[in-house]
Amino acid sequence: MADTVLVIDAGTSSVKVGLVDREGAVLARSARRYSYSIPAPHAVELDFETLWGHAADAIRDLTGAGHAIRAVGLSVLCPGMVPLSGEGAPLRPAIIHMDRRSVSCARAALREVGGERFLSAAANLPFPGGISLTSALWVKKNEPGVYRQTRFFGHTNTFLAHRLTGMWGMDPSNASFTGMYNTLEASGWNGELIRDLGLEPERLPPVVGSAAVVGSVLRRAAALTGLREGTPVVMGAADTACAALGAGVTEEGDILNSTGTVEVMVLATAHPVPSERYLVRTHAIPGMWLIMNILSAGGEAVEWVRKTFYREMDSEEFFSAHLPRVIAAKDGGVRMSPYLSGDRTSFTQRSASYRHVGLGTTRDDFLHATCRATVEEMKKRFGFYQAGWRLSGRIRSTGGGSQALMDLKRRSFPGMLWEVIPDAALRGAARLAWTGYGDP
Repeated sequence: MADTVLVIDAGTSSVKVGLVDREGAVLARSARRYSYSIPAPHAVELDFETLWGHAADAIRDLTGAGHAIRAVGLSVLCPGMVPLSGEGAPLRPAIIHMDRRSVSCARAALREVGGERFLSAAANLPFPGGISLTSALWVKKNEPGVYRQTRFFGHTNTFLAHRLTGMWGMDPSNASFTGMYNTLEASGWNGELIRDLGLEPERLPPVVGSAAVVGSVLRRAAALTGLREGTPVVMGAADTACAALGAGVTEEGDILNSTGTVEVMVLATAHPVPSERYLVRTHAIPGMWLIMNILSAGGEAVEWVRKTFYREMDSEEFFSAHLPRVIAAKDGGVRMSPYLSGDRTSFTQRSASYRHVGLGTTRDDFLHATCRATVEEMKKRFGFYQAGWRLSGRIRSTGGGSQALMDLKRRSFPGMLWEVIPDAALRGAARLAWTGYGDP
C-alpha cells in the first residue's frame, strides 16, 4: 500500500482526480467531463453543484484503490466566482473566466478607483470576468437578492474546501485574480479599495496559504466520496500556479505554456511589474509571481472548429491524423483574429473574425488559420517577457494539444528549449498537499 495524496484538479470542462506519491508519480486517476453554459451573450457560467457531484464520483473511483491517502490537494480553474451562503451553498452558478457580461461594472470601477491605483495595489486592472470583482459588482447590481444572501464571494477552491471541510478560505493565487488583494505585497485583502468600490471586505473569505491545511474531511463528505473522515485538506492554488510548480517553473525567467480550454503562457519572477498588457498573480511559491498572457479560447477554439466543420469525423481521427495534415499543409491565406471568447486583458468586447475568405476557402483553411492565430498571438505576447525580463531559455509545456500543434510552437519560438511535462497541475497540487501534510 503506497502513501499518496489525492488531488482534485477542477477545470473549465472536466474534473480530474489523481493519487500522487511522494516522488510525484501519478499512481491512479479518474475524470469526469461537464459543460459550462452560455445563458446570455457574453455570459459564461459553471454549475458548481454539478462540478461537486462529478468530483465526488471521480474521488470514489480511487478511494478503493488500496492506497493510503494522507491528504487532499486542490488545483482549480480561476477565476470561478461564486456567491456562497453561510452554509456553503452556491446561490447562483459560478461566473467563470470566459465571462464578459460585466464590462459596464468594470469601467465604472476603473473610473471610481483609477488604473494607477489598481495596478499599484492589485497589480491588475479590473478586466471584466477575468478579474472577479467585476462579477461581484455585477451580482450586486443585477441580482440584489443574491447579494443580500451572500456570506462570501468565493472562488472554486473556496467552494470545494468548504464542501469537504466546512471551513472557509481562498489562496493567494486565486485572491490575486479578484482585483481586491494586495498582489504585489501578497499581504491580504485591500479593505480600503474594496470599500471604495462599494463592496464589503467581510464578504471575502480568509486568505489561506497554498500549502496550508484549511480543514479536515467532514463525515458527510467522507460518506459521499469514500475519503477517510479527518483527512487534512490543503488549500491548493489556481491551476496555472499549480502547473507552474509541477512543471518546475520556479526560477527567475522560466516559462510555462499550458494548453487546454484556455491557452496560457506564464513567466516566473521574483520581480513583478504590473501592466495593463498582461496579468500578474502570485505563484504557489511564496516570494514568486507569475506574469500571465492568456488567450481565453485556445484549445477551445480548435474544438469549436472541429464541432462546427468536422461533425462527421470522430475526435480521435481529427486530432491524431487530420489536424497534423492540416498544420503541415500549405497555408491557404485565411487569417483569424483569435478572440472567440473575448480577451482577458481588454475592456472592449473583442470577438473573433476570419479574413481573406473566398469561394475557394475550405474548412481546412479555417482550421489552419485558427491554429496559426493561437500560436502567433502567444508569440506576440512573448515579446513582453523579452522586453522586461532575462529569460532562462526554457519553456515547459503541459496540458492537451496534439503533437502537430506542439511542433508548430517549437518552430515559432526559435532559440527556446521546449520540454513537455505531463500532469503538471496534478503534480504541483500534490507537492502543496505533501507540504501541508508535513512531508515536503
